[in-house]
Amino acid sequence: MRKALLANDIDELCFQLKTIFARIPYQIAEHTEKFYHALVQGFFLLLGLESQSEISTNRGRIDMAVFTKNSPIFLNLKLKNHKNL
Repeated sequence: MRKALLANDIDELCFQLKTIFARIPYQIAEHTEKFYHALVQGFFLLLGLESQSEISTNRGRIDMAVFTKNSPIFLNLKLKNHKNL
């Protein structure tokens, strides 16, 4: 996941996140956006990446930003249908 972020490979990052989410048993997952948001934030912390959630701007709010040495990556985290995770 860290390698994908540092290479700005968002497709690979999404694939890895979906793979991890698929391993969470249905009975313990809340299937809410904030549940998955907290998991993603935790992943970045464990990987030693600087990240920030819920950044307010004059145009709205950014769900999450991950700061790499190359550039920041802004994430918009939305849960459409938990059956597709």
